[in-house]
Amino acid sequence: MSKPPTPPAAPSATLEFPCDLDTLRSFISGLLGKPQTLEQNITGPFELTKDEVTNIFHLVDQRVQQNQGVLVQFTVKIIYQDGSTVLLNSLQDFSVYNEVRPIMSVAAILSWNYLIKFPDKAAPEKQQIELTFSTSHRNFLFAQRGVSESRPVILLDDDIGHMAIRIEHTARTWGVDLESLLRNHLETLLIYEPWWKLRMCQYSAKIGSAIGGLCITIATVGLLFTINNFVAGQMGAAQKLMGEPATTLQTIGQKLDFVVGLAASGQWARLIFGCVIYLLVTMVISITIGIWAGTSIDNRHPSFVLLSKKAIENKTITLKKRKKSWYNFWISFVLAIATGLIVRIIFALTFEKWFHQP
Repeated sequence: MSKPPTPPAAPSATLEFPCDLDTLRSFISGLLGKPQTLEQNITGPFELTKDEVTNIFHLVDQRVQQNQGVLVQFTVKIIYQDGSTVLLNSLQDFSVYNEVRPIMSVAAILSWNYLIKFPDKAAPEKQQIELTFSTSHRNFLFAQRGVSESRPVILLDDDIGHMAIRIEHTARTWGVDLESLLRNHLETLLIYEPWWKLRMCQYSAKIGSAIGGLCITIATVGLLFTINNFVAGQMGAAQKLMGEPATTLQTIGQKLDFVVGLAASGQWARLIFGCVIYLLVTMVISITIGIWAGTSIDNRHPSFVLLSKKAIENKTITLKKRKKSWYNFWISFVLAIATGLIVRIIFALTFEKWFHQP
């Protein structure tokens, strides 16, 4: 009995690359190898709009195209105030995206992945570019950790905007050149203010204390003048009686009446009590004005990531409040002077009524 024919062997699956082994090995190591990293942080108030994101994309893409780079992927990650995020996988997706929720965008991460064939390399290598924009320190930490939990985070001031550049590259000259290009461009987004405003914001607590001190100083000087007038009056009356010779019973009686009347009226005790109340009231008013002045100027220019309708509305409201805060500071300064004078006048009038000469 004859054996059945043997079925033909299945063809082996193969994958062919149009390059030699050394070129393939270099290409894979360029994709999987650990590249060098450049990082740069820029602090200060800024404003990021959808148009500016598009401008930055084209700025980077045009520069990379000079090295015949091929864009593998571009993403935009938007972080919102409630911690939610949206990841958009192309510039086109980002351009047509509109957030329907009434929520404010507080940070954004732009990320490019390129394959670039450098002249001294046998195969294209992966290069990654990442820009982070954040309106505050807390949002900056959230954005950075959202990208990589193992990445070290640089602690920065909480109320200042942050822009961060991160470039993972395999050609240092290319990486340094791109980092310089991005840093120079991002610095143009910074909002600069007069130096005196920056100094006043920096020393807001000391300025507030100085204004409160000015108020209590004016009031205290007025108090000293009032006490001095009272003492001068008492001394004048006493010297007048002391200058008269005690030769008659009437003169002696007048002197005794003066001493007894002064002791019985309790004017010195009432004067001390009035001064204490005066100083306590003035101190409370001064501290209140000082705190008001300090908090009014402790308002650095905020940063804005204007990638949602709510963020745009918040910008208008925030700038109005900030302008009003500066008005409040100058009002508190004038009020500190006026309060010191007014309290001094009130005390002087009260003194004339309650602390009359015997």
